[in-house]
Amino acid sequence: MFLRFRRPTPAAEVAEGAAAIVEGQITAKTELAVPEGGPRCVWYDALYEAFGSGSRGGRLLWMPERAETKCAGFFVEDASGKVWVPEDAAPHLDVRGGRRAGGPVGKDGRKRYVAHYLQAGDTVRLHGQVGRATGRKEPPGVRVLRPFEGGKLVVLVR
Repeated sequence: MFLRFRRPTPAAEVAEGAAAIVEGQITAKTELAVPEGGPRCVWYDALYEAFGSGSRGGRLLWMPERAETKCAGFFVEDASGKVWVPEDAAPHLDVRGGRRAGGPVGKDGRKRYVAHYLQAGDTVRLHGQVGRATGRKEPPGVRVLRPFEGGKLVVLVR
């Protein structure tokens, strides 16, 4: 797809119903906290693991316990305007690059987490489908960038 080489569309010129690549800075309306005392962010994808023996016994290894993805909804703003990325896009975001946080969970050292996250102020390039605000938890009068039908909303962190 070579997203980093394709020319972005200014946010003010995106057409409803069309695919668009928008590049700009993330601006937060509200923020989330990365689990286990991590930094404030607008989106995160966390994986929790426990240290123990595998399903067939044998040697000890890190096994996934659960995964969690959340999005607060955020604007991507360039010099011409801004687009909104809704909260319900969280499971469909395909984030490439970005920041990571991790560490132990609890005091015994047998559990840990790793989180991939986006913060306000990060410069990103998004590739998705442009739509109109539907009114539920979305700012009125702003174009909304959604995942493609049955696909992903690709986010490349610059």
